[in-house]
Amino acid sequence: MFGPGGRFLLSALVGFWLVAALGRVAVPPPAEDDIAARLEHLASPDARYDVVFFGSSVVRRGVVPEVLDSELARLGAPLRTFNMAATGSQPFETDHLVSLVLHGMDEPPRLVVVEALSPRFESLIPPVNAYGDKLVYWHTPANTVRVLRARAEAHVPGGIGGSAGRHLRHALFRFGSVGQGRRIAARAAAVPHTHAEIEQQRGFAALEPAPGEPERFMPPPGWAALVAGLDARNRRRPAVRTIHRSWLEGQVSRIRAAGSEVVYLVGPSVRANVEVHWLARNGHLPNLLAFDSPARHPELFATGHRRDPIHLNEDGAREWSRQLAQSLAAWLDAGSIPR
Repeated sequence: MFGPGGRFLLSALVGFWLVAALGRVAVPPPAEDDIAARLEHLASPDARYDVVFFGSSVVRRGVVPEVLDSELARLGAPLRTFNMAATGSQPFETDHLVSLVLHGMDEPPRLVVVEALSPRFESLIPPVNAYGDKLVYWHTPANTVRVLRARAEAHVPGGIGGSAGRHLRHALFRFGSVGQGRRIAARAAAVPHTHAEIEQQRGFAALEPAPGEPERFMPPPGWAALVAGLDARNRRRPAVRTIHRSWLEGQVSRIRAAGSEVVYLVGPSVRANVEVHWLARNGHLPNLLAFDSPARHPELFATGHRRDPIHLNEDGAREWSRQLAQSLAAWLDAGSIPR
């Protein structure tokens, strides 16, 4: 079927892909946002945390472990917390990080707190991030199969030429280590973070204004109406057939099987979380702590506590962390979640 030249070329291609696939062991998780450094810290023998937070930049920029621990201790519920959220993290990447942490820690945390983003997923992936390292690295074969099954269950539009094809391409990029040489070289040349440096902030990173941006949040037109209508928007009924319910149930089962309890978290964002609240109301999402109600948490929506419509500034992050500690302590006292 092939001549000598064809067989040589085929053998070379197969050999290249096999070497590239074996090279995956040298490819670290993304260094951006201190993801790799924080994972290494959590896997160290000295890392002992009772609560680990996962999610997007809302959690990364909003949960301050120092404030959280101090308030929990004041309330008689001393716990050590760590922030493992990552800027731009989508639900499937967050799930992958949860698995890495649970398998890497000597002792699993008592509580795994996961930001409850929209369980439709695909609409949350910005095109500008569609081919970045952060999306490629979590596309293991198991994760890729899981996301494709979840898409099929939720009737997500976009076949091989759309989002399904994008996930398959990411899986191929990961298998062949496509574009990973720069990351391997950068990791080898990088000065590693010390555990003391990571311990100081424990994953929190305040969101500073970009160059040229004002120091204070300038509400966009319609901000007041957007905030005032958020509670009503969250009470609407979602398109239930678009929710990846079996995937969510699998996430809960995997976390509990590792010896941790799962808590879901909604941050003080003005984005409606219709699906999340519907799931919680109907018993499909356990242990939901929601802070996206201006009626119940007006301080978190005050312009003096905002960096932008999605994120808090550092003062707002400290206020949210205090309120979060109070909610966790109340649940612990009531026995809603295990101590």
